[in-house]
Amino acid sequence: YNTNGSLPAYMGDHYLFTGSSTTNMYQDAISLRSIKVGKAFALSATISIHIDSKSPSSRDEFAIFVTDDTKVFTGDEFGFVVRQDSASLYGYLQSPRLYEFFKEFKLAEIPVSKEMTYNLKAVYSELDGKAIVRFFINDVNVLVYDFPVVTDEDLYLVVSSKKLSTVVVDTSNNGMKVYSACIVNLPAPRIDSVD
Repeated sequence: YNTNGSLPAYMGDHYLFTGSSTTNMYQDAISLRSIKVGKAFALSATISIHIDSKSPSSRDEFAIFVTDDTKVFTGDEFGFVVRQDSASLYGYLQSPRLYEFFKEFKLAEIPVSKEMTYNLKAVYSELDGKAIVRFFINDVNVLVYDFPVVTDEDLYLVVSSKKLSTVVVDTSNNGMKVYSACIVNLPAPRIDSVD
């Protein structure tokens, strides 16, 4: 854990990441070991999100992602982020090898004051020197986007909560329950020939 505030709370069948009534609070759970990824791998998570009150800052967030840089988070990474200002779930990609460096896409709106459960997957696949990431919510493919080749890199899983807005903003009743989260290598993509 890398925290400035309380640790995520273990609640028996999930970990609870919360907002805060203070400022400059973060909870980062970083996997102890990396996984050397192959030509196909998936970030998979089952979470529940509850937004009790919206924040005025898009920097108040919950996130689940894979990254090759757990120190300053400026390397290759992709995953999911919940922006507490818009109560929305986004998929995002980041890499110094992308033209925009950081790109995010709104995937779903989260109703305020209602807990919602999601099965999230971000599936990377490389074929013929090109790579894509496909984003799934509850097994429905909602986005496909190009990504730099990261085959054979060591990636870490990160689950995070940040509260960077001012002290007068209280997001302590907002939370993300993480029931499961993992990175797993998948069988390499096939090239099917049609005769």
